[in-house]
Amino acid sequence: MDGTVYAHGSLELQTLQPKINFLATATVPGFCERPLCPRLCRLFTVLALGSMTQAALLSRHTPSIQAWLERFPSVERESLLARALVRASVEACEVVGHCFLPSPLRPHYRFSLHLVSQLLGSLQLLPPRVGSWGFVDCPDHQEHLRRVSGLRGTHLAIMIAMRNMVRLWLHEAQRTFCDRLDSPRERSFCANLLLEVAQNVFCCRPAPQSLGKGYEEEMEEKVSEVESEGELAQWEDVSSSGSETEEEGDPHGLQVTTGSPANNSAPSIAPVKRETTGSLSQKIGQEEGKGTSSYKSQLNRSKNRWQKTAQVDLISPLLLPVLLLRPQEKPSDLVFSQELMLGSNSESPNLYLERQWESLEEQLATSAAQLKLSPHLARCHSMAQHVARLVRVLARPWQHGFLLSGARGTGRRTAITLAANICQARLLHLPCGSEEAILQCLREASWHAGMLGKPVALLVPRGVDLTTLHRLLALATSGSFPDQYTEADLDNIEEHLLRDNLSVKQNIKKEMLLQRFYQQVCSHLHMFILIGDDQAHKQLPSTLFLRLLQLAIASIDHYEPWDHDSLVSVVQHHLEGTQSPPLDDEVQAKAMLIADSLKYPDLQASVPSVAKAMALIHLSAASYQGHLCPELPLVTPKTFLDFLDTFVLLQQQLTLQIKNKAQR
Repeated sequence: MDGTVYAHGSLELQTLQPKINFLATATVPGFCERPLCPRLCRLFTVLALGSMTQAALLSRHTPSIQAWLERFPSVERESLLARALVRASVEACEVVGHCFLPSPLRPHYRFSLHLVSQLLGSLQLLPPRVGSWGFVDCPDHQEHLRRVSGLRGTHLAIMIAMRNMVRLWLHEAQRTFCDRLDSPRERSFCANLLLEVAQNVFCCRPAPQSLGKGYEEEMEEKVSEVESEGELAQWEDVSSSGSETEEEGDPHGLQVTTGSPANNSAPSIAPVKRETTGSLSQKIGQEEGKGTSSYKSQLNRSKNRWQKTAQVDLISPLLLPVLLLRPQEKPSDLVFSQELMLGSNSESPNLYLERQWESLEEQLATSAAQLKLSPHLARCHSMAQHVARLVRVLARPWQHGFLLSGARGTGRRTAITLAANICQARLLHLPCGSEEAILQCLREASWHAGMLGKPVALLVPRGVDLTTLHRLLALATSGSFPDQYTEADLDNIEEHLLRDNLSVKQNIKKEMLLQRFYQQVCSHLHMFILIGDDQAHKQLPSTLFLRLLQLAIASIDHYEPWDHDSLVSVVQHHLEGTQSPPLDDEVQAKAMLIADSLKYPDLQASVPSVAKAMALIHLSAASYQGHLCPELPLVTPKTFLDFLDTFVLLQQQLTLQIKNKAQR
């Protein structure tokens, strides 16, 4: 092939190497930042692809999800559940993409169908060989499920397994769609949207009119209705029938779209609620005087489906709405995570299960103390959230993180340090200095990931140039970038691979051996890119920013300064664990005889008021610093902890002064 292309740096016209047999581009030739040579563009064959339909997505993803569900012993109706998971993911992507549109100030508000694949893939972090009770972390939670559902034994285990799958989808959907949003209000609104999608698809509730509206239209709070005893009895009857009434190969599956069958390819955002034949007959009887025929046609369609498929699969919800969340539980309270403890135990592996935030925060505080970090950093709920999300990224191959922040000093580096040590990954900081130092760091990361086969967490700071970002993109997708290795380096890699892997044939081709090495690099190298909000919409080219978003599709997390509640929580944990110098009875009696101003100060009694005051002082200083010098990290979580330590030190000194004065 005698083609030409412009060089990377100087735009010099260069001839393509003879080993290139074909070349493809996913956009219009000449549209990107570095256009192709016009003499090469005329050789392209343009293929215009149509829009992906819901039917195509169901046929693509349902078989793999169903095969994964069949590995769970307690999960039944795998075909229906698989279709429901895929359909819920597609509808969630459409609804969230309609409500949160990208803009120059929010270029990361992009929700493509790639997120559907990512969401369905993240579900498979759940281990299949764990019993249904292994998901529940609280005994009171188990008793609540028994009391509300009225089920026992095997039927209860089946219901809990179905409930766990729905809660897992709701958690992973929040990680996929909500974490990238800028404000807590937007994230809460998005979580409620996802909850409505889950109730619509899995619980057969009709979609509310507010579903799919813009974020500016405020969504009214809704209290989940408690099912009547008749509905609970119907659920128990359905569960008691077991899987014997389920008919494999259901041709209709979850056909809940309205209209003619020809319109089934269009995704349905607001499906109608499926009803039993009996309920339809009652409605027809009630509407006889009105002369309407809509229910009659619906009854005829219901009878036709009745003859073709099992009644239970078509009329019963996968889960009752009252069982999805606990009383007073919010969607954001859900968390599936590994344990946030240092080290691993081969006898009890660190599994991805449903956890409680209280236990995760305690584990993170213990891990921070072992790493000689302040354990009070982990007492902030937002810090535990960010670390759990980073651990989730490190748990799967080919995953990367995109860490956004509008201010400095939000704890991103501390969170990455904690997550890397919990997952036993080697943490490397990419330098911003000379090019040789950057290349050396990338070679070290590639060697550790490709040769040793161990996870590597590469922290990419804000100040890297565009050339380095392009190299990182190539390294993450292909395992190497141009001019990364010399011929001597490649020979050294080949020699070590043949020596360390005895199972590899000695006569294997060098190209195949290097390809294995590159695949190992892509699998075990995890990049965490720190990007500021101003850098996202001002400094980075649009095409490069979109490629970074696509690379870090697993976790696009937005970091914010600690809010008032987080600051109060940190102060309370810090002061409640502070031990004041003890005063014996005699000294205390003398101190009581001194003037009231010299009495021993009771710190523990004033912890709530002191915590609120210190939180307000920190927020006031942060606001003042944001107006004067926003580029300097002067008010950070670490400075707040220094403020706490200074207060405790002065309080102890004051206590000692009172003690010494009382002894005179």
